[in-house]
Amino acid sequence: MSEQLIINQAIADGLDVIGDRWTLLILRAAFYGANRFDALQEATGASRSTLTRRLSALIEHDIFYKHPYSTVANRFEYKFTEKGLGLLGPSLLAAKWESDWKAANYVDMSGRLFHRHCHAYMEPKVVCRACKQDLLFEQVAWPQLSQHLESQLDGIRTYNTQHRKRVARVREADLGFSDLASLIGDRWTLLVLISAFFGVQRYDAFLTRLNTPPSVLSERLKQLVSNHIFDKVEYQKNPPRHNYILTNKGTALFPFVMTLRQWVAGDLSGENLSSPLTHTRCGEPLVIDIVCNQCEHKPWPADVEFRRS
Repeated sequence: MSEQLIINQAIADGLDVIGDRWTLLILRAAFYGANRFDALQEATGASRSTLTRRLSALIEHDIFYKHPYSTVANRFEYKFTEKGLGLLGPSLLAAKWESDWKAANYVDMSGRLFHRHCHAYMEPKVVCRACKQDLLFEQVAWPQLSQHLESQLDGIRTYNTQHRKRVARVREADLGFSDLASLIGDRWTLLVLISAFFGVQRYDAFLTRLNTPPSVLSERLKQLVSNHIFDKVEYQKNPPRHNYILTNKGTALFPFVMTLRQWVAGDLSGENLSSPLTHTRCGEPLVIDIVCNQCEHKPWPADVEFRRS
């Protein structure tokens, strides 16, 4: 099996695990200190059956492990593995995006993050690992764009047709939620966003490259437009045809989506998936790092404390 196919399979399999609303909520709650079943259920609002299934998947994919805290009652805490700790960066970026782009009626219950390393309240900052400079969306280039995108999506399409999971359809009630987990909590929406970041704009191009059922694609595009991630811009009147253009709110998702993508493939392949991307400011292959905006150090889970305001 080729190395590229291994990477493609890692993306598809990884998005099946973490490209899910409940899983994103579980990961965030765990980073904020909830590590027992009842605490995770209270923090996420998941049913016992839903939480049990997601925890089993996270253990199966070596993101959590079970640590007994009561031998008498056979009870466990759910701890992050080394692989799972790599998801701290995306989790911090998700919280920042929600804070920056919250809806008018959204009540921020996330509190504040205290970085023990510098003894200050922090926000995650996205930088290029090579030059340590802030990463801007317009400073990322994709050499041999069509070749890399088509190769990657082709591998994902092939893998998805051979394996079981398919994320359940997004409920209509979820479309009004402002939190990130509800907005992009499924694999298809994440793949639509990745394609958009690689320059795809037209419905037919999304349909061809993702090989998704038309009804599913239409639903995801409608969701992204209604949440102001895409602008739907007509480029032909008869018959009507539209481009789906990333808004500023949509572009702001770039660091989160790309760090998630970077994590998914990097663990299995041993190589960073972002190597085809170039940071034009320094000319080096792009690897994204998340650092504290106060001290510029990479935050580790043990150094980040969740404090309610």
